[in-house]
Amino acid sequence: MCKFIRICVFSLCGLSVYASDVSLFAGWTDVNSARSVTGEVKLNNFNVFGARFEKDFFVILGFENTLAVSANSVLTTAGEDDGGLYYTSNLVVNLPIRRMLTFFTWGLGVSHKFGDSFPDVGSRFATNFGTGVKLRRLAGPIGLRMDYRRFTIHSVLDENVNTNEVSVGIIFTY
Repeated sequence: MCKFIRICVFSLCGLSVYASDVSLFAGWTDVNSARSVTGEVKLNNFNVFGARFEKDFFVILGFENTLAVSANSVLTTAGEDDGGLYYTSNLVVNLPIRRMLTFFTWGLGVSHKFGDSFPDVGSRFATNFGTGVKLRRLAGPIGLRMDYRRFTIHSVLDENVNTNEVSVGIIFTY
C-alpha cells in the first residue's frame, strides 16, 4: 500500500511540473505604418529583449507570460527614440516530437510607449498569435527557442497597428 501511495504522489508531482520553462530572448520587430487624418505615419522597426515563463498543465496545453522591453517602441515614429514594453498572457498548444517541441500560441496583452513623441499613445490593448520551435534539454536543462509572433496593437491613431516579431532565445526547462 505504501508503495502504491508513493507512485501516486510522484505521478501527480510529475504532472504538475511537466515542462515548465523560462526563456530569455532577443528579437527583431517589423512594424507597418499607421494612417492618421493628416496622412500615413511611418513607424520604427525595433529590437526587443525579454523573458517568457510557461507552465504546462497537460501534456500539450500550457499558459505563457511574456514581458519584453525595447529602447524603441512599436509606436515610435521614424527618427524618435522613445522606449517601450509589452506584456502578454498566452494559451499555448505544444506538439512534442522527441526533444523538439513545436508550439502554437494565442493571447492578450498590453503595449506601452514611454515618452511623449508623436503619436503619444501611452498604453494600448494588444492581441497576438504565433508559432515556434523549442529544442529542449540540449545541454542539461538548457535549450534553444525560436519564435514568430504577429501582434495587433489596437486604437493607435484610430487604427490597428500590426507587427511581426522574430526572436531567438535560451530556454531553461525544469
